[in-house]
Amino acid sequence: MYKTILLITAVVLLAGCQQQPRKEYGPRQNTLNLYLTVNCLDKNSWQHILNDLEKKLDCTIFTTFFSDGLAILEKLEAESDSISEVDLIIGIDNTVFPLLIGKNLLRENSEFPVERIKTQLVIDKQKRFIPFAHSQMAFIYDRRKLNNPPVTFGEIQDGIWKNKMIFYDPAHTSLGKATLIWSVAAFGENGYGHFWRSVKENIFRTCQDFDEGYTMFLAKQADLILALSTIPLYHTFVDSIDNMDYIIPREGGFTFIKGMGIYSKSENIELSLQVMEYLLSKEFQELIPRSIWMLPVVEGISLPEPFNSISLPSQDYTSEISIKNQQRYSRNWLEKWQRIMKD
Repeated sequence: MYKTILLITAVVLLAGCQQQPRKEYGPRQNTLNLYLTVNCLDKNSWQHILNDLEKKLDCTIFTTFFSDGLAILEKLEAESDSISEVDLIIGIDNTVFPLLIGKNLLRENSEFPVERIKTQLVIDKQKRFIPFAHSQMAFIYDRRKLNNPPVTFGEIQDGIWKNKMIFYDPAHTSLGKATLIWSVAAFGENGYGHFWRSVKENIFRTCQDFDEGYTMFLAKQADLILALSTIPLYHTFVDSIDNMDYIIPREGGFTFIKGMGIYSKSENIELSLQVMEYLLSKEFQELIPRSIWMLPVVEGISLPEPFNSISLPSQDYTSEISIKNQQRYSRNWLEKWQRIMKD
């Protein structure tokens, strides 16, 4: 029965994370055109939210779905001269955001209120990137299969874990990029290369999209997968399985922040701001744990159990590397990672 549940879950995840067909864009009057990252754990969550938003704002919303924030960045980089229809970008993360603003792809929103958002999550003074959800980077494992998971970065590099971990490719996925930035923050520019050289033999597969890696993990092809600390609760609520767990290395964690921003060429500013305000409303923030499967960013939002039990790392490396340094050195870090993994 347990294997059957996992197989069904894997099929749902695989189907849900495919990029959805693009709707035709509508006329500019009273319409909003979104670039939106699909929620791989619940493919229908955004559709319900968008349908509700159309009623609340008395508008029509047209959406292009992307696998993650890096896919949006690649689209905008490749076609920025010809793209004019997109207004609001939702689902970019804090490691993709520096590259977007480095190319002037997001609009400043100096008057947008961010006082309700937890202070440590507000990373852009110009308010080009507005957080709406967050979670900790973590290694997910199945307690029924693994009784003694590694609890430090040192143990993660141990040879006993050879071919037992799944990571994501930082060149093609936001989770992979966040992992790379995390490693640079934790080990420094001179030390992160040693970490990857030590851990590379333990990597069963470096995947280029979420569903590929997570389906392998559910099929028990690897013992650990690098993902988010809130993901085990998806299985608790949806699959009625309570054996999924996570570890954050004792040396320190990294916060994966999902945010939104208005495209720099948009002319539909007012409606975009209204949507952003709604995504920070109490009504929406209370939906995040059971729809986006992350944590809300607004202070004072009540969480369903057992979301309250999610632990924070003793040290957080999220702000260790400045936005300017990410803009300046991200390509170098990626190229070094690629050389190490090919050797």
